[in-house]
Amino acid sequence: MRQKFQHLFPVIGFLALFFCVSIAHADTVEVGQPAPRLFILDLNGKLFDLASLKGKMAIIHFWATWCPSCKDEMPVLEKFYAKHRADVELIAISTDGERHRDVVAATKDVYDIPIALLEDADMNGFGAPSAIPVTYIIDRNGVVIGKLMPDQTKLDAAVLERFLPTPHRPLAQ
Repeated sequence: MRQKFQHLFPVIGFLALFFCVSIAHADTVEVGQPAPRLFILDLNGKLFDLASLKGKMAIIHFWATWCPSCKDEMPVLEKFYAKHRADVELIAISTDGERHRDVVAATKDVYDIPIALLEDADMNGFGAPSAIPVTYIIDRNGVVIGKLMPDQTKLDAAVLERFLPTPHRPLAQ
């Protein structure tokens, strides 16, 4: 019997290594570094390709439906996105599993922001976050300029607006 499954051991080992590297990668996304690739379909079927957004600021928000802090941040993100939609792209990526797709989809009907499920990512260089919520701010050049977590910085409009270009601090194009 052992010989029957012996050919699967290298495959299982590779998948375990790949999974561990993907999880560990989320903690390696650092401010000042180029943003990793992110290619994901939102729940409305619209493609979000971070690499194609150069020239626009992007907000990548990881959250879950069961997370109280996440629920507090969603209205803040919605209001900010409504105000700055012309200059900012946003995607709220739920870490809830496939079995909670209906709950995540119901959230999509409450907030007017693009929402996706982490499991739907075709390419996710951010990996799975080690804690949620976490919000990454990407400048127009594709560089991570902010990583916000509620235990360090409360997400509100004033904090988000600090990352917008101003006449005294324009972002390079």
